[in-house]
Amino acid sequence: MIKKIAIIEDNVEIIDFVKEYLKSTGDFDVVGYTSGIEGIKNIKLSKPDLAIIDLELGDLRGETICVELRKTYSDTELPIIILTGDKSHETIVRCLNSGADDYVTKPFNAEELLARINARLRNTSMMPSQQILQAGDLEVNLDTLEVKRGGKHIELTAKEFELLKYLLINKDRILTREKLLNAVWGYSAVVDTRVVDVHVGKLRKKIDSGFKTPLIETMRGFGYRIAG
Repeated sequence: MIKKIAIIEDNVEIIDFVKEYLKSTGDFDVVGYTSGIEGIKNIKLSKPDLAIIDLELGDLRGETICVELRKTYSDTELPIIILTGDKSHETIVRCLNSGADDYVTKPFNAEELLARINARLRNTSMMPSQQILQAGDLEVNLDTLEVKRGGKHIELTAKEFELLKYLLINKDRILTREKLLNAVWGYSAVVDTRVVDVHVGKLRKKIDSGFKTPLIETMRGFGYRIAG
């Protein structure tokens, strides 16, 4: 099946290079945008399978675009790869915290870019397609929005449900507060991350209270994860 790739890059030569190389594999259809605003608008209207975003555009920063897209799509729905000429640790961390899943530094090798695209698409295809998410004796029905643990019904607020859903989709993965903030609230990393701690605390009381085995784990200095 042909995969649709969107690239937001203000250098037309790079767009054409990526288009030509990916199309030559016979596996991809590539659409390019030179404006961040235009790219956001079109990606939200017609979701591609993966987005490639330049870090430094004329109108918007790549991190800003990531944050905006994460308001509509989780990283399991739309993998994002950042293109950047800045190889500093701080820049890479900022990109990942804004919602990007991976990055490629310029100048980049076409084969490396293809490998990273395929790796992200494999991860997406492996995400659970069923409407029931589970961890231990906890069960979440995405159709009915019911949450049960040990057969007991648990009432959650809309935000608590989205937080739990994201933790379950990424079961056994450590998720930073910034990652959770961007995925669930759609905020940038500069917003106070204590809002995540507050909601995790409330969620933990509801799904762990009365059970011997806590499911939500605090990874000190990193963030949270839900155990499988």
